[in-house]
Amino acid sequence: MEDSLVVLKDGRPTRVAYETTFLVQFPEHLGGGDITIDFVGAMVLVPLMGVK
Repeated sequence: MEDSLVVLKDGRPTRVAYETTFLVQFPEHLGGGDITIDFVGAMVLVPLMGVK
């Protein structure tokens, strides 16, 4: 698999995977407490600037 930055510098799109977690804390007037939301997926990066 090629390095994403090298592919983008060559002016080609590339697909990357990601995984992230957000902590959401609710104020007391909304019941208080907190939850975590996990996102896992992939996205396509397309170069728009600096294309040869």
